[in-house]
Amino acid sequence: MSLGARDPQKDAGSMQEDEPFSWLSADKRGAEYISYMEFTDLPACSFDFGAQGYAASSNNGGDLLQMTARSDRHGIVFARGDFEYSLYLSLARGQRDRGGKSAFGLQVAEPDPSEEPRPHYVLGPIIERGCYNYRWPYTAFCLHVVDRSQPFTEPSKTGTCSMLSFVRNGVVYQLLRI
Repeated sequence: MSLGARDPQKDAGSMQEDEPFSWLSADKRGAEYISYMEFTDLPACSFDFGAQGYAASSNNGGDLLQMTARSDRHGIVFARGDFEYSLYLSLARGQRDRGGKSAFGLQVAEPDPSEEPRPHYVLGPIIERGCYNYRWPYTAFCLHVVDRSQPFTEPSKTGTCSMLSFVRNGVVYQLLRI
């Protein structure tokens, strides 16, 4: 981290603002944020991040694919999504915008299909992808409202959904801001 750069891990609990995590907003990101949107025409990729022997990997859309931790007894302990361990599968999962069964972590809740249809939120396309301090992946999506009781209506954009992941004190954190 460069001198004078804001550390999102430390700032998250000390911000004196009306809205928690408002520093994730586009107009408040600051110089410590690096956008990767100029590379959107290139193949999608995963983002590996970590600190002090603890690490994680996320796919192009920010879903977690794998976490690792050091272990005095076993060397490295890891947890990953539901996919076979091969380099080809790891690469394919990393290039997805959304992970399916191979990913885990915070997500916008899906409606229960057994319930009566009602409006619900769904993620639209990625509108921003980058990182803080060249270390912590950040992704923002359009957030749409879909009404299953009105099957022929277009989803309406209602806001954004932002996701930030980082490691601190041996814990992988994910922030989801709607």
